[in-house]
Amino acid sequence: MRSFVAFCCAAVFVLCQVALAAPASAGIYECRDATGRLSFQDKPCAQGAESRERVRPAATSGAQPARPGQPAPQRTKSVVRRQRGGAPIQLPDGATYVLDDSLTATTPWLEALQQARGNDRSGTLLRVWLEGAGPTETIQLAGTKLSIPTQRRGGGRYREAANGSFVFVDAHGGVVQRGHVTVELGHPQHGVTRLPVPMASAGVVTAGGDVVLARTPETQLGEVELTLPPEVGAQRVVLGPLVVGGPYGQPFDCTPALPCTLGPLAPGRYKLQFPELDARRSRFDVVVAAGMRSRLVFRAGGESKLTVVEQATSPASPGTSGR
Repeated sequence: MRSFVAFCCAAVFVLCQVALAAPASAGIYECRDATGRLSFQDKPCAQGAESRERVRPAATSGAQPARPGQPAPQRTKSVVRRQRGGAPIQLPDGATYVLDDSLTATTPWLEALQQARGNDRSGTLLRVWLEGAGPTETIQLAGTKLSIPTQRRGGGRYREAANGSFVFVDAHGGVVQRGHVTVELGHPQHGVTRLPVPMASAGVVTAGGDVVLARTPETQLGEVELTLPPEVGAQRVVLGPLVVGGPYGQPFDCTPALPCTLGPLAPGRYKLQFPELDARRSRFDVVVAAGMRSRLVFRAGGESKLTVVEQATSPASPGTSGR
């Protein structure tokens, strides 16, 4: 009997040692419930939820795991967030954006959430950033209904937000598909990102997190060169990746008969408008290729109208990104 008890104790001891020696799981689980909302946890998802095991990010990364369609952040670098005039944001190599909710318990977030919840709203709150940008730079957004936390009603499809500011994505006024709505974010030195934003049930305001957009590498930046006819005089042109006109778009001043350079620009499609001319007949689309200059030559096409008479593409000017 004593030998049997000793054998059992020895077996338990060995099993305990094995358990202690076994490495902890390096994975986390991405869980999607019936509404399409995502969550992340250390254990398998509840029964009935869609589950996918992911590699746990390095402890220094400070970023949430990559969402579907987002390049996985490199685990050797950290995400540094701008803190009241602190160091610029830096994204991991290869990431076009990071959606991070690790700061939603800080004072700015709590105040913004309280404002949105106090206005009888339903939707998701985001804070938008551009890598390395100052507070004067703006980010364009397009969605079903966008506003600010303090706005009680209203909102529209387009919005420009100062770097580091909050945007409220309303669950109403648009179609919610599979528990989310898609919001587009654009900047001339980022391009356009399509972001699925989870939506909660009616009457609930949730924190979506900080959306940090990467800047396009300098070697990939291009530009647009415009040449205007002398008879139209000096003109202001506005440019934007999502929308131009009214309050939207980055302004440039152009002198007639001389090349007017707009840039540096990330590759992609841009909208141009001359606000001092006919709004409908002086609006154009132009495509910018990586490291290239898109040249457009205009002629006057009647009162307050311009017509493109020549288009060409050539290598961008040296040092485009530095202007």
